[in-house]
Amino acid sequence: MWAGAISCALVTVTFVFIAVNRPRATTAMLLFVFASGYLWWRWPRRPPQWMKPPWLVAREEALRRRDTPPAEGVVDGQIVVGGVQYYGTWAVITAAAVAAIVFRMWSLLVGVAVGLPYAALQRHRRVSRK
Repeated sequence: MWAGAISCALVTVTFVFIAVNRPRATTAMLLFVFASGYLWWRWPRRPPQWMKPPWLVAREEALRRRDTPPAEGVVDGQIVVGGVQYYGTWAVITAAAVAAIVFRMWSLLVGVAVGLPYAALQRHRRVSRK
């Protein structure tokens, strides 16, 4: 929640700087927005050790020692979902991004930024045919 709130605040401040014609401040804020976007993309895949809750650290150590089986429905740290959910999530994110550009409703990009980390954690379940 905090990361989403911070990203929303950064985008809001960027638009305020655009509105009051502060090009240097706008450039700085855009760099912060892109840096936070990178962290949104990077940290869900491989979070730093200090960000992990104690139960996750204990589970990872147990998995390294092969004490417990991996969680059901998780493969390589990604949640395995069906095709409808996987492709539906990406379709909604793509539609929101296109609508933001076509209708100039830039606030939709905040929803896209919030949905991308969730979509990146999903993995499509492949159905094996025999």
